[in-house]
Amino acid sequence: MSDLITEEIHREHLEWVRLRLEALDKIEAKLLEMRNLATYAAGRCLGEKELAQVQEWVNILQAEVNAIDKASQWINKDTTAH
Repeated sequence: MSDLITEEIHREHLEWVRLRLEALDKIEAKLLEMRNLATYAAGRCLGEKELAQVQEWVNILQAEVNAIDKASQWINKDTTAH
């Protein structure tokens, strides 16, 4: 394998790491929101409607976390080495 190909593979991996770290920061923020919602709900006597709204927000945030995670996962694609 030539040095140029190896260098390109390393660049691709580094770019993925950069993108993954950005995604993990976004995921962390969403998880913190979910925690805050759970803490809010646990500390109050909420009615069914309010609890349903909190759960809806948690579900939305969970779907966003899953989407960010899926979009930023390493995909074994053909690199210049293959």
